[in-house]
Amino acid sequence: EAKHTFPWLDLSEHHHYYQHDGGFRAAECELICNWYSQQHLYLLQEMEKVDMGGHSLLDESVVFFGSEISDPPTHNKTNMPFLLAGNGGGLRTGRWVRYANLPHNNLLVSILKLFGDTRTTFGAQEFCTGPLTSLTDSASPSTSVSVGRTSPLSAASSAVVKLRSTATGASLTD
Repeated sequence: EAKHTFPWLDLSEHHHYYQHDGGFRAAECELICNWYSQQHLYLLQEMEKVDMGGHSLLDESVVFFGSEISDPPTHNKTNMPFLLAGNGGGLRTGRWVRYANLPHNNLLVSILKLFGDTRTTFGAQEFCTGPLTSLTDSASPSTSVSVGRTSPLSAASSAVVKLRSTATGASLTD
């Protein structure tokens, strides 16, 4: 748990204070989450600018953005959003994908697989049932996967897959 404060947002307490310790404070949490999202967008936009000989650094990367909880007051992990950006490892982008009732460790092992790692689990095996399908162009969707299109918000947003976690783990969504 990070104990740093956010004086540039006029917030004198740490993030967990606004999530839980001081009672849930939605406005303050929104300020913090928006700030983190702006930093993430800045990173993606800067990576898009780096020319790697006809393609960008973002094209060769996968950038993960998420949280360890979806509902701060309860520490719930149901419908927890994750975002992947970049095209590294053949990641198919510009869409949302939802996987029903899977642990988010499946997403983490899937990211390893994008770069050729041979592991089939990540973390404790009871919290990882294996890599997700449909993250790359070569993967075909399974029957438990919902897929939709995202609308571009910036140059970097075209390289986004959004993931949402369920009670037992991760699903990908908008």
